[in-house]
Amino acid sequence: MNIRSISRALPLFGAALIWLLVAAAAVAATDSLPSSDAMAPDAIITVPLADTDILPTEYNGDLRDLQQVTYSVPRYLHMWNDFAEPRSFKPPVVGTNEPAAAVISLAPMPAPSKNFAGIGFSDSVPGTTHQAGFGWPPDTNGDVGPTVYIQAVNDTFGIFDKATGSRVTAFTEDQLWSVSGLPSSNPCFSNNQGDPVVLHDGLADRWILTNFGFAVDGGGNPVAPFYQCIAVSKTGDPVGGGWWFYPVQMDTGGAGKPPANTFNDYGKFGVWTDCLYEGANGFNNATGNYAGAIFAAFSRTAIFAGQALSSTNSSIGFICSGTDVNGCTGPFTMIPANLLGISAASQPPSGTPEYFIDESNSAFAFDVRKFVQGATVCGAGSTLGASTTVTQTSYLYNANDYVPQKNTTNKLDPLENRLMQKVQYRKVGSAESLWVVHTVGDGTTTTAQPQWAQINVTNKTIATTPVQQQIYAPDTTLYRWMGSLAVDGHGNMALGYSTSSATAFPSIAYSGRLVADTLNQLPQSETPLVAGAGSQTNKDSSNTFISRWGDYSAMSMDPADDCTFWYTNEYYDTQAHGTAGNWQTRIGAFRFPGCIGPATKLEFSVQPNSTYASGGTITVKVSVEDFNGNVVTSDTSAVTLALSGGTGGAVLSGTKTVNAVAGVATFSNLSVDKIGTNYVLNATDGSLTSTASTAFNITVGAAKTVTFTTQPATNSNVAAGATIPLVAHVVDVGGNPVPSQSITLSILNNAGSSTLSVTTNPVATNASGDATFANVSLNKVGTGYTLKATDTTTLAATPATSNAFNIVAGAATKLVFTTQATNVNAGHALNTIGVQEEDAFGNFVNGNGNVDFTVPACGGSIDLGSAVMVNGAASLTSSKRFYTVTSNLHVTATATAANGTSTAFSVVAGDMLFSDSFDGCRL
Repeated sequence: MNIRSISRALPLFGAALIWLLVAAAAVAATDSLPSSDAMAPDAIITVPLADTDILPTEYNGDLRDLQQVTYSVPRYLHMWNDFAEPRSFKPPVVGTNEPAAAVISLAPMPAPSKNFAGIGFSDSVPGTTHQAGFGWPPDTNGDVGPTVYIQAVNDTFGIFDKATGSRVTAFTEDQLWSVSGLPSSNPCFSNNQGDPVVLHDGLADRWILTNFGFAVDGGGNPVAPFYQCIAVSKTGDPVGGGWWFYPVQMDTGGAGKPPANTFNDYGKFGVWTDCLYEGANGFNNATGNYAGAIFAAFSRTAIFAGQALSSTNSSIGFICSGTDVNGCTGPFTMIPANLLGISAASQPPSGTPEYFIDESNSAFAFDVRKFVQGATVCGAGSTLGASTTVTQTSYLYNANDYVPQKNTTNKLDPLENRLMQKVQYRKVGSAESLWVVHTVGDGTTTTAQPQWAQINVTNKTIATTPVQQQIYAPDTTLYRWMGSLAVDGHGNMALGYSTSSATAFPSIAYSGRLVADTLNQLPQSETPLVAGAGSQTNKDSSNTFISRWGDYSAMSMDPADDCTFWYTNEYYDTQAHGTAGNWQTRIGAFRFPGCIGPATKLEFSVQPNSTYASGGTITVKVSVEDFNGNVVTSDTSAVTLALSGGTGGAVLSGTKTVNAVAGVATFSNLSVDKIGTNYVLNATDGSLTSTASTAFNITVGAAKTVTFTTQPATNSNVAAGATIPLVAHVVDVGGNPVPSQSITLSILNNAGSSTLSVTTNPVATNASGDATFANVSLNKVGTGYTLKATDTTTLAATPATSNAFNIVAGAATKLVFTTQATNVNAGHALNTIGVQEEDAFGNFVNGNGNVDFTVPACGGSIDLGSAVMVNGAASLTSSKRFYTVTSNLHVTATATAANGTSTAFSVVAGDMLFSDSFDGCRL
């Protein structure tokens, strides 16, 4: 592919001279300028990719286990993308670039947070005896995912752990496709030829690795058919998650398609919400002339599911806006926009079309086109609309190799007159923009300089004047080219590029701007990623210095935080490597300190203490943070806490769901009831990564409540003097037992004016919080007695009140005279006497039975008679007469289980004389 373009071969000493030559040629030859009757229609309708569906193949193994590839012919070193570019018909600019505001320098760009070696030309590749590099330029490219960075060079892919920079694996394009299961006749199987592109689809967390494929003849010339080989990861794991393989022929010919034998060069891709889009430069492989712009769409839903590509989910189109003697004049390098940001706020409004942009070939302008879906998403019948012209600052340009290097006369190719990848779409707030960059300058009066621009496309309206643009030239000595840019979620932009001069080796640097910086400026000034130590001085097979550099670099946004920029580009680490053409690559990352990405995770900003008493107030704070640990101050989402660990059945009380204020949720009234160790609070908030607090313990709290765990049943009857089983239990606010509390027992409702009897009072609670009272009893009959247990250690604790119960008489133990015997006159009987049955405590016993009454006297017992006890009482009116005068007599009452003795009485002389006076004791 060493066909050089006419415009690139002409030694341009100024744009004015070229324009004069072109104008003169126009007079001499009618085909020198674009043919007006060959202009493309305003809208291009897409057609099916192929006549039949394209069926994918698959691989479900680990990329670290790829087999060694044995090439059928020795692999050659070659140069890519060297077809003849279409001639430029931009008007001349006399003198220097259009004046611009002086470059402002406010602060240096942040230093790299990651900076590690990418794939080098002579790096070994596992599973093959071949080196990683296959020629010049390396086409350094890459993208970043949640955990890995994937880089591509001609013709090798490398997967790197983005946290450590270590290489997980590397494999050539042919190694990857050798496991595709395709027939060996398919160019994608073993004739992958480079121009690689790596894309990470952050919305789906999928990877896309693509390159072109075609056979070559014995002279190293491309041979049709020409394919785009698209590998799509099945999961977010590019190493072991499996891959789908789509071999897509790009030159099938037919109406609306790229003509047969059209080489699909310089393919560039963009991820949108609906499709994966491609733009490529088509070249006539027989003549080397530019044939036109190729564009295509592939349904993301289809390729991520491994579905066949059909006319309803994929399509292709071809456009040539004019022709001259060298073929098509445009559009050239038409690149689809690539969607930045995965948050909902970053997504374009529903129905927003994809945009394709190219650098105008006839004016200082950007051409912006909309891709509008047809009847099916991405399918045939979709429309690439007419271009909208967006104005551009004019500039000097030169198609020759003019970038100088230190210690050599060999100059490098700035690759002008084409946009650099990626064209980025970024939505910040409601503003939608496309961001582009390309290289300008003539190498004589100006250095090579990046020209970048922000184009407003809010609400599907393409503004014809950029929001801002700049030809970035902070000095007049250093050449800057091969740019790639990206914009973070806040609207801050970073631009990476190559640098070189006659006194400086080619190196890698970047600069940028904050969203609030002055428009049209990159005031966050240049910072090196790596300083080169060698110039490229190797030669091709014709002994000509190789000038190709790039052909592109890649600036990407980390989907994990939407703040971290990742950049990759080429350089030489030694002059020996530069002399040999043994290029090196670098991968670096950096972010603006003020960038706060979308909320991705939760973290405890205030942890719980190590120990709390049961029921004690727990105050913690949970921050809603981005990937880098910055608090997302705009977040007001609801954070919920839950309890784990500790003792089973423990309850977390308080307000457990709190809305964040300025990104922080404050929990101020939490508590845990049960004592235990290693409790943990777990914070969740929708899809955000949850977090767990440090462990904490719950110990017993202050006594809160005293209860009776053993007591008489409600309204139960307890015999007077009988032991009442009684246990008081003391707990804290969480219901945990509290030991070593002094518990005093008392009568609360003393219904019968009873006396409380208990062995020990107060009693201390044991380890289980129990105070067991021994030999508790009451001695008086009554209804509704209640007992009270009071914690005299913690007076604030609520005392216990027992169930209401009754004391009833115990077993009868005595007879008590309710009517005593009184003195009696001799010859008379006693008065009526009465007794009642009582227990040991004097409580009336409602018993029945017979009561015998006797008077112990005269050395014996005088029987007074018996009476029937009814309801515990008996009375006797005895007819027994007393004759002998005496004193200190007692009546004894005897029943089955009790007896009693009356008070003393006497027999006194009466008013009668008995003729038979006492001869002794006679009653």
